[in-house]
Amino acid sequence: MVNSQFSDGLPWTPEGKDVAGETVPVTVSSANLVSTLGLEAVADRNPDVIFAGYLPEQETYDKLAAIAPTVATVGEGMVDDWREVTTVAGEIVDKEEDAADTIEGTDSGRGKAVSAENIDMLDVDFLALWISGETPDDLPGWSDLHAVKRGSAPQLDTVASTALGAPSVLSIPWVLDQLDPYLAALQEGDDE
Repeated sequence: MVNSQFSDGLPWTPEGKDVAGETVPVTVSSANLVSTLGLEAVADRNPDVIFAGYLPEQETYDKLAAIAPTVATVGEGMVDDWREVTTVAGEIVDKEEDAADTIEGTDSGRGKAVSAENIDMLDVDFLALWISGETPDDLPGWSDLHAVKRGSAPQLDTVASTALGAPSVLSIPWVLDQLDPYLAALQEGDDE
């Protein structure tokens, strides 16, 4: 299944590479993507393996696992750490050493959510943020932040925030290229 927002593919997927033999479009607003699609529709496709992403409960996982081997995050965290996902993928395709080497060459950290009343917590040199509502441009104190002043505060769209928020070995180099102008602004500020 693929989110309809990414129906044209993800920009970090190498050209000429099939990520899946078939994708089934779904919408972001679907409350339960698996039941919306229907387990029968998944079974009808006779998959070799199912990469389900986040599943809210064990029962849905068990139903999918009865159809084919299933890789999913079940319960608490909605997104597995990208290192774990890459390791499991390496195990599935018998390329554990390649997966470990790729993780080592790509390693990065994760972000945090901050509410508007705590804007002073964002006074850092580099600030990559995904705006889930109104832009922060009119918030008191926003224009005084170091990163905003120097031009190292990118406001990410959904694709770029997905690349950072659910990073993979392929998305990290792609998003770093997207952030290059902001990283250059950071470097310029250090040179002053």
